[in-house]
Amino acid sequence: MFLHNYKVSVNFSLHYLNVLFLNNIPIEEAKKNYFKAMGFDPKTAKPLKERLVELGLDEVLKTFYAKK
Repeated sequence: MFLHNYKVSVNFSLHYLNVLFLNNIPIEEAKKNYFKAMGFDPKTAKPLKERLVELGLDEVLKTFYAKK
């Protein structure tokens, strides 16, 4: 499951870069939209809790969102 999601993410990423290049989209706007589409917080670049759970990465979730 994780490998499948990784392949989908890579394919999506390459397609997204092509769209940016061909349409001259501002990079900051594109970065924000890309992070949202991939399940990352656009401000911190951390994966969202929901995305980590969806990918079965509970250990990573504990690391990124550990209470200090």
